[in-house]
Amino acid sequence: MKTNSEVMEWCAGAEHEFGDPSAPVCQIFVRYVSDPKAYTGDEIVCWMEGGELVLSLARYPNHMPRLPLPLDIVTGKPEIADDELVAFGAEMVSLGVWALNPSLHLPGVIHAFVVLYNVPNPVPWERLIVLAG
Repeated sequence: MKTNSEVMEWCAGAEHEFGDPSAPVCQIFVRYVSDPKAYTGDEIVCWMEGGELVLSLARYPNHMPRLPLPLDIVTGKPEIADDELVAFGAEMVSLGVWALNPSLHLPGVIHAFVVLYNVPNPVPWERLIVLAG
């Protein structure tokens, strides 16, 4: 699914069928945007803010406001400490396309595998070190 409308339809169907929209697992494709204030479409989008990836996902069943999810991201395997997720791992699928690991599980809301696309190079969650010479 690529749009918030599709997500809301999925969640409504999953809730009807299973009683909980997070019971079945889906896959969402999330477009990276550099300026979220300038984006007005229905696609699921994400952006960097304060060092975190923010995922804008329509809240179900209430269409507005969107549910911003700040996610810590690292390239490679996820960071786990004391059996708790510290940061999602991001693996490059192809240039500009990244898969997050583990899946995004929000009990009572959604359970989804997340693929990011339109991600710039270098990826925005990697801190670049600049040395003055």
